[in-house]
Amino acid sequence: MKRAPRSLQHHVLYRKYNGQDSEISALLGKCGAIPVALVALVFIVFKALTKGKVGPRSAFERRGVMNKSELKMFGMLRNDLPHDWLLMCQVSYGAMLKNRDYKRYMSINSKRADFVVFSPEMSVVAVIEYQGAGHFGRSAQSRQRAEVSDRVKRQALSEANIPLVEIPEKFDREYVQKLVAAIVGPDSETSGAKEMNPNTTQEAETHISQVRR
Repeated sequence: MKRAPRSLQHHVLYRKYNGQDSEISALLGKCGAIPVALVALVFIVFKALTKGKVGPRSAFERRGVMNKSELKMFGMLRNDLPHDWLLMCQVSYGAMLKNRDYKRYMSINSKRADFVVFSPEMSVVAVIEYQGAGHFGRSAQSRQRAEVSDRVKRQALSEANIPLVEIPEKFDREYVQKLVAAIVGPDSETSGAKEMNPNTTQEAETHISQVRR
């Protein structure tokens, strides 16, 4: 069967789309020697890909940096640390660690520590990670990702000789007091250390020394 001349094909497609979409009509009028069908197809695909993306952007909203359990932990830690020590939350690992190997540095750069204890000289004394209810997620995949991330953090802090304290989901004031006493050491007085007996202090110091190794 003999095909119709290209000019006739152009005319037929032009008539077909002229009343349906003015944008397609404009393209058809300028396409010249370019195959009309290809131009129409590209335009249709473009509109499909951008569908729903046009319009006002959503506004940013404020949110808390800690959940209720983390706020409770923060309050206990802050209360028991010496008054001239600092406690910060959601600190980037990339801000307190460095590595000449770019790939290794990027493996920790975006990770964040729940809490970081600083001395009065703003030196990192210890990192505290709270393993709360949502730490491992709800699926096997999320647990696996969390465990891998935890191993990376432990390795990085161990190499940098920064103690890491991992607090389980369930904790009480005495538990936090023991950890703070071990982190601060015997030379600094804290409100919590005054209430503790030698046995609990020794237990906490053993815990921290194991972390250092």
